[in-house]
Amino acid sequence: MDITEKALSFFDHGYNCAQAVYAAFAGKYGFDEKQALLAAASFGGGMGRLGKTCGALNGALMVLGHIYGEGLNSNPDIKDKLYEKTRKVFEEFERMNGSSVCNELTGYNMIDPVQRKKAHDEGVFKSKCPQLVKNAVIIINGIDENL
Repeated sequence: MDITEKALSFFDHGYNCAQAVYAAFAGKYGFDEKQALLAAASFGGGMGRLGKTCGALNGALMVLGHIYGEGLNSNPDIKDKLYEKTRKVFEEFERMNGSSVCNELTGYNMIDPVQRKKAHDEGVFKSKCPQLVKNAVIIINGIDENL
């Protein structure tokens, strides 16, 4: 199973967009899948259903930390490289999807239970969100070549 398929499988099994993207890269970058699922759990619905930054994008940015991050007291050059990549991932995600904001991408206010149910009933989580997960994976898979 490739990383895109793995991410979509996580999403299909009830994990949020951030969890799906972040955990899908665990094997490739040598971090723990279960810990990734836990670490990304609060980022769904645009950060706790606040409708802010898309969870798929948040998951992708968490992967960047594993690829380019250094940890405590980072070397400024390493931090600069990570932040440059972060901006480029954000820009590419927005270019591919038209926005990076969950409420804009879905067309619904995720914190409002009535709107969230309407989004569910209209299939937003099956039609739009998987494509956002897929696009986030595509961006990270191309990070070294394109960004």
